Amino acid sequence: MSGCLLCGSESAAALFPATDRLHRTTARSFTILRCGQCGLMRLDPQPAPAESRQYHPENYWFAPDPTTAGRLEEAYRRLVLRDHARFVERALGDSGVRGPLLDVGCGGGLLLGMMRERGLSVVGLDNSAAAAAIAWSR
Repeated sequence: MSGCLLCGSESAAALFPATDRLHRTTARSFTILRCGQCGLMRLDPQPAPAESRQYHPENYWFAPDPTTAGRLEEAYRRLVLRDHARFVERALGDSGVRGPLLDVGCGGGLLLGMMRERGLSVVGLDNSAAAAAIAWSR
């Protein structure tokens, strides 16, 4: 475990184990930590910058299209991401924190949009310029 990426504090609480259940880009497991000083939640171990590209291949993000099939796929993805949104809300608990939520590897911004609809302030980062453009359009 390294210090907090935001405030540098060494104080952190392990919240739960995590894997890439949605895209299955790795079998590696991580722990979600919450900084005891500033509340930032992060992965541990933190992937190296070069390693992060394997977790975000070019096709990992979703771009909605206006066809019936595209609308059905977006509805399905919203259903799957609803669990992710509930997870974030549970992790925040009664802290009163409403953001900003930073989603590194936000893809087309579907989860960010859902979290914004739930009242959180959101920020997304992505390696793909095409994905970022879609996220901005939401």
